[in-house]
Amino acid sequence: MLANRKEGFERHTASTNPLEVIETAAGYIKDNHRFHTDTAGEQKALRELNQMKKQTFLETRRNERLKRETEIHEKQKEAFEKEQKKQENLVGTDKKNISYSRYDIITKEAKNPHDRKVQEYENQVRAYKGSLRAERLYQKSSGNGLNPITGEPLPQRFQIPPKPSFQEG
Repeated sequence: MLANRKEGFERHTASTNPLEVIETAAGYIKDNHRFHTDTAGEQKALRELNQMKKQTFLETRRNERLKRETEIHEKQKEAFEKEQKKQENLVGTDKKNISYSRYDIITKEAKNPHDRKVQEYENQVRAYKGSLRAERLYQKSSGNGLNPITGEPLPQRFQIPPKPSFQEG
């Protein structure tokens, strides 16, 4: 009678437990999913997974470094062997240890006679210019070249060598 009505009204029959969710309801979840009891086991599995990833990463990095070190060691060994062969090939071809400088590094004298004359001339010019400079500074230190106390001309204090001249010979 009420079911025959136009709106299709049916009377609701209440279940015995008002808090019970029907399996066809949208919010229904099974008890084994709702009451999750093994969280410690899941955390342990997650920890073990992270440890395994870390160990894998460290092992990979260790292997890469070992490979790199091995390659470096092999290159160094090859370079050493190459240098040793080079030294063995040079055993019979020794050269005298001769300096390539144009003068004797101990006595500072030129080996070539022409270079020796040039060196002596340059030394004489250096001494001559140094003497002139020292005398000029000595004369100008008083302003007018006179002794400020006595008024007499300053004596020549430095021995000025004769002006050098270079003779090709």
